[in-house]
Amino acid sequence: MRAALEAWASFPVKAAVRPLVLISDPVSAPAFGFATVDAKEAFLAGVFVAPSSFPPGPRQAESFPLITAEQALALMRAEGTPAGGAPRAPTPLVITGVRFGASSFETDRGIRTLPAWLFSFEGVPNPAAVIAVGAPPRFPSPPEAYFSTMGARVAADGRSATITFVGARAGKGPCTADYSVDQLASNTAVAITIRQTRQGRGPGPCLAIGYPRHERVELASPLGNRVLVDAKTKGPIAIAP
Repeated sequence: MRAALEAWASFPVKAAVRPLVLISDPVSAPAFGFATVDAKEAFLAGVFVAPSSFPPGPRQAESFPLITAEQALALMRAEGTPAGGAPRAPTPLVITGVRFGASSFETDRGIRTLPAWLFSFEGVPNPAAVIAVGAPPRFPSPPEAYFSTMGARVAADGRSATITFVGARAGKGPCTADYSVDQLASNTAVAITIRQTRQGRGPGPCLAIGYPRHERVELASPLGNRVLVDAKTKGPIAIAP
């Protein structure tokens, strides 16, 4: 738990505007996917044919400084993996249009509609979206952090939280379990972990089936602008509005 807190020690909790902490990727693939596997692999690999020119865009929106369309393309390329996992290099996707707009992104404080650059591709009916909010308003997760499967709802006063997770079936019979939430806090984050306190064993093996579970925890102090962190993954936990 201390390692999870240390990973978020530099989070600027006292910033005038709380930084965005993305749960989802900064690049969203086109809705309804791609017509061919080759086009999908090109997108995953970040292999594109850039247009001859890019449209200008605003420098600021919703109090956030914005990146340019060229920087958004560089981000989309950087998000790709070599060859996209394909056995051969895919045919590059041709970018047919770029425009400034908005798209939905999942943050640690809920899904938000944020400024985005929208890229259209040849043969693909829907555009990809790249978040247009730059740094420092967008705070990157630590390199060692990875996706958390937990979620949370925090009380209006910030002093308690209901943690949602996947566990064994509730109850008192065979193959059931009870859980509790452990916590450790710093000035920038609150790390939590789920601990199994009881397991109901049956005469035979229990099936590996996960059930939605939830546990309430009283926080030592109001959460405020701090990040709620999964102690096991070091990743941020999405807080539902």
